Amino acid sequence: MNKKKKNNEQGNTQKTKKQKKWQDYFQWQEIRLQVSSMIYQKRTTFKFDCPDCSLELEVTHLMWSALECLHCKAEFEKEDVILK
Repeated sequence: MNKKKKNNEQGNTQKTKKQKKWQDYFQWQEIRLQVSSMIYQKRTTFKFDCPDCSLELEVTHLMWSALECLHCKAEFEKEDVILK
């Protein structure tokens, strides 16, 4: 009878370890999904036309003093830009 009790107790601890592993796994997956949704969320973009070539450019923040156009390579300052 003692052996049966010990086997039962060992079986229960093994089950609880497996349950704990699955709980940890699901918690990790939930955290991973939250982080990935934060990373890949749509960012606010500011659009404006290049003063030289008039093609549209986008930036995600306005903490810059000068930019270079991706199309015509002209350099311009923030004061020269009119946001759309």
